[in-house]
Amino acid sequence: MVIFYHGEGDKRIPSDVFDQIQRDSDRAAGIVAASIVEQRLAEFLQSRFPESKLAERLIAKLFNSIAPLGSFSAKIDAAYLFGYISEDAQSDLQVIKEMRNRFAHSLDIDSFERPEIKSRCENLRLVDRFVTDLDDEDQAAILRGDTPKTSGAMMSFAGAAALMKVPRQRYVTSTMVFNFFLGARPGSGWTPPDGVVI
Repeated sequence: MVIFYHGEGDKRIPSDVFDQIQRDSDRAAGIVAASIVEQRLAEFLQSRFPESKLAERLIAKLFNSIAPLGSFSAKIDAAYLFGYISEDAQSDLQVIKEMRNRFAHSLDIDSFERPEIKSRCENLRLVDRFVTDLDDEDQAAILRGDTPKTSGAMMSFAGAAALMKVPRQRYVTSTMVFNFFLGARPGSGWTPPDGVVI
């Protein structure tokens, strides 16, 4: 079982948050899912810094809302420049950030089916790499105790390809992929590598 950083106090992310997102409106899902990813990205960056009182002070100084690493965009850029995320991850995070901003700041944007939102969802790349269909052959391999051919995928289930064509599901699942890679604790089922994490 993979255990995630959930934070403390007002930074805490409830463990059932993605269940809640599935019940929320499109606008709420678009904003909350991206906010989780932004928080995970900040926590991930901060986890790579030294543990000291000075580091704590510098983190507080650099990550507040008006500081150099206060914006989602700055965190994305820093993660890429430090070599923690790939170009595909950087691109996906920018798409997620843009979609969150559209849902938050444009009152007419209230659905994942809006053309400008739907087209952005189609631009999300990593979900196609980490979420795959679990076909009959894979299911049989699992029943035999063998490794399925989709073992490199983070999530495999029957009907995944069709579901990932639904804009809302593609977006929320993309945020779940980032939640996993950026929020998993070392030693709990998956340990982030020193270099590129996703």
